[in-house]
Amino acid sequence: MKVSDRVCNQALKEMFRRAGQVFDPEKEYSGQWYDEHIWTTKEQIAFGKWLYKLVKKNYDYMKKQRIDYEVSAFILNWGWRTSDADEQ
Repeated sequence: MKVSDRVCNQALKEMFRRAGQVFDPEKEYSGQWYDEHIWTTKEQIAFGKWLYKLVKKNYDYMKKQRIDYEVSAFILNWGWRTSDADEQ
């Protein structure tokens, strides 16, 4: 079972918030909108932990391995680009 649209919208809302933006679920995002912002590896890991808890809360029957997969897939498909250039 894939994560629902409601949970995806919550995740996108949080991801946009962390980038100082507002996610509008009514807007049609096209092109490579996910390239508009950059986060560090540390920020991505923190978001992944937050997303893990969200998925676990909404799908308590899922095993850890499946939740890890869903979180990784979400970040791979929709997460901001990663750069640690500013942390050197």
